[in-house]
Amino acid sequence: MRALHAELTAKDYPYLRPGLEEDEFGTGLTLIDPFGNRLRFNEPRPDEPGK
Repeated sequence: MRALHAELTAKDYPYLRPGLEEDEFGTGLTLIDPFGNRLRFNEPRPDEPGK
């Protein structure tokens, strides 16, 4: 997820500047196209030891 975020933010494209979103489920990245469609990528948190 972080590699995809780094690749997208490295491009000089002013309309697609996604941020990483952390929540209790893991890391997320939402892309919005010029028509308002959303594409959401999620990466679950690694399993915690002992669970």
